[in-house]
Amino acid sequence: AMNNIEHKEKVKDCLVKSEVAAKHLLGVINDVLDFSSIDSGKIRIANEKFDIKNIVSILATMFHPQAEEKGVDFKISIENLSEEEMIGDGMRFNQILVNIISNALKFTPKGGEVSLRIKQSLQKEDKVFLNIQVKDNGIGIEEKFKNKIFSPYEQQDSSVTQNFGGTGLGL
Repeated sequence: AMNNIEHKEKVKDCLVKSEVAAKHLLGVINDVLDFSSIDSGKIRIANEKFDIKNIVSILATMFHPQAEEKGVDFKISIENLSEEEMIGDGMRFNQILVNIISNALKFTPKGGEVSLRIKQSLQKEDKVFLNIQVKDNGIGIEEKFKNKIFSPYEQQDSSVTQNFGGTGLGL
């Protein structure tokens, strides 16, 4: 932005990217802090209203530029949603999707595809059941490693860190 101060659109683009990067970094810090809370048994899950379409809009703003820059097709679809306002932990919902989509984009090569699909599968009384899928055609996870995907700081092997970076916090 400093190098293009006279080009208003370029400065705006840089600032938007900086904001997205700052939010992502804050998310990583929050992930680390959450691990501490989980370990100490003090994590709190909120039970409050959140707007699912607003979260999806934020995800689109975050990941479309990243996908475009990498040459990956990123699609989002919402199907059969009878309610936009949900009760639950919107921050954790967002955090989970950010981590999974971020991993999908990281490990999907140029020319690949990543998609987020949110589909209401059932509404029973005052509960809405969602089926949420993130699909990609990235490198995948070897079958023998799948039992470790929810362990903090785990990665498939050292070549993952060398080729893609990261700390293993994603899942």
